[in-house]
Amino acid sequence: MILDAMDLGITYCSYSLDQIACFLLLITEQLPVKTADADAGITLSPVFRFKELWEKFEKIPQNKKRGSSKGTTARMKHEHTQFIIAIVDCSAPMTLDEMRHKLVIEFPDFTFSKTTFYNRVLQHCALGLKRLKRLLEKRTSEEVKLKGKEAVLERTSDENTDLKKKSVFFDEASFNLHISCSQD
Repeated sequence: MILDAMDLGITYCSYSLDQIACFLLLITEQLPVKTADADAGITLSPVFRFKELWEKFEKIPQNKKRGSSKGTTARMKHEHTQFIIAIVDCSAPMTLDEMRHKLVIEFPDFTFSKTTFYNRVLQHCALGLKRLKRLLEKRTSEEVKLKGKEAVLERTSDENTDLKKKSVFFDEASFNLHISCSQD
């Protein structure tokens, strides 16, 4: 019987099942641990764990292979790639979420992860992706101006603040404007 090493909290083993089985066979033949590990080609530190697992469960610990289990992730096909390219041809300035949403609508039975979609767009669609931040239009709204004024009035009413020393109040927008003008 084979026992999954990951189920037991073992994160890494570098020995083959043949080496471990050979070691356990030698142990069951009443060979000393130090002799059995040398014959099996396993260092001394993990053999006690292998012996304990064998005595406890009578199973051989097995490594879990890297990556996701087979069948858990869907494979995107050429037709999906062609649909993504057609979407971009119709309307280029689009977010990945919008593209993914349209793909889900077009292929309702097909499920895939965001990572799968992102990798497909990068590797097979030859699209250039740009990160951008949406500009906040609230900076110049009356509400923001009133909040700024209230903050200034609050600071001026504080007795610990000495406004006779060079104090200037400005908001983020004017600070950014100053920085961009001074760099020219």
